[in-house]
Amino acid sequence: MREKDSRPRVDSDTEDEPVSKRSRVNDDQPTISQGDDVHQPAVSQPSAADVDNHPPKGLLSLSDDILLHLLSYVNIEDLLALGESDDRLRAIADDKAFWRICDLRPRILDLPTQLAIARGLKPATSLFATRGPVGTLSDPNAAKQPTWTLDCMLALTKEAPNLKTLIIESHVIDCASILIEHFPRSVEVLSLRNCDFLNVPTQRSYFMNVHSSLTSLKSLDLTDCSWFSSHSLLALSKCFPLEELVLTGCEMYQCMPYASLAANYGFPNLRLLDLRNTAVGDSDVTCFNRMDSLRHLYLSPPSSAGNTTGGGQRFSCNVTDFSVCTFGVSPMIRRRIIHPTGIFGPMQDADGLPSQLESLVLNGYPGVTDLSLEHVALAMSKLKLLDVTGTSVTVRGIAQFRAARPQVQLISSHNE
Repeated sequence: MREKDSRPRVDSDTEDEPVSKRSRVNDDQPTISQGDDVHQPAVSQPSAADVDNHPPKGLLSLSDDILLHLLSYVNIEDLLALGESDDRLRAIADDKAFWRICDLRPRILDLPTQLAIARGLKPATSLFATRGPVGTLSDPNAAKQPTWTLDCMLALTKEAPNLKTLIIESHVIDCASILIEHFPRSVEVLSLRNCDFLNVPTQRSYFMNVHSSLTSLKSLDLTDCSWFSSHSLLALSKCFPLEELVLTGCEMYQCMPYASLAANYGFPNLRLLDLRNTAVGDSDVTCFNRMDSLRHLYLSPPSSAGNTTGGGQRFSCNVTDFSVCTFGVSPMIRRRIIHPTGIFGPMQDADGLPSQLESLVLNGYPGVTDLSLEHVALAMSKLKLLDVTGTSVTVRGIAQFRAARPQVQLISSHNE
């Protein structure tokens, strides 16, 4: 007799139903049928009082310290625009930390923008730098309109009375409008690198009154200022505080008469004279050997071939052992040196004074030989740097110099 099946009976449709569905059906959580109405909770709107007590988040919700940090990454022109948008931002943007150094050179700005920035400078501003379009325009005639004006210069003088460093590079300046008297009197460092000056006076030097106008000037950089004339050395020599004069790339031909007077009667505190890429020769360089204050002298001939000026005049830019050996006294060496022209004969022992030079750069002069190395080793006791790259010095002469003066840094064209 067959035993009765004791297992519970299971419907076929339930047996075939997936486990996941059965678990949902047996779930204790209430279910909502498709026809039931579903009411979402209403979103409460903030009241006027809540808005007043909890203002929306934004730039002005940040603390002053955070805003100061953020604005330190903003350029000057945007800083001015932010200051015009809100009183609180204006107060923060006027912080003197943003205005001590105002360097606009990463960008070439138009004249109205430069004028607006100049008028926004502060008494705390100690450095102002700007760069113009000279050298970047494809049409050379387009650069003949002034890009730095008298209004800009007067704004600097008025708004930044404590300005110490003024850098105006690659700008077009009208000399008939901006005189040396218009530059801020407080300036100690002035750079006019690669500036194109219009209407340069021919009967007098543009720097004629620099000694009375810029009474604190210590450094002047006129690199690649082709308008600079040699006779301006006389005017600059009257600027007694001047310590550094950079004339790299200027047309310094036939400057011996002016250099002689300037070196003998002026420049009492000049320590650095940079005449690289200029047409000076022996007769010009010897003028500076009596300057007790001179510590650094940099010389090299013009990089362009042909040895002619912009007006087509020929010039001599041959610096030789003759002029080098006028700095300091070395009787045995000097007697072996004859002037390149052969006119003056051997050098005299009394022609030189003790040399105070600490740096001497003589680049690209074939007339500089081992005789100069021998003289420098004996007569320039304070020298720390000597650069004779591109000269006629020999490996033997370099070895002898290093043996005599091992503490001097010597740079040459020969492999070390």
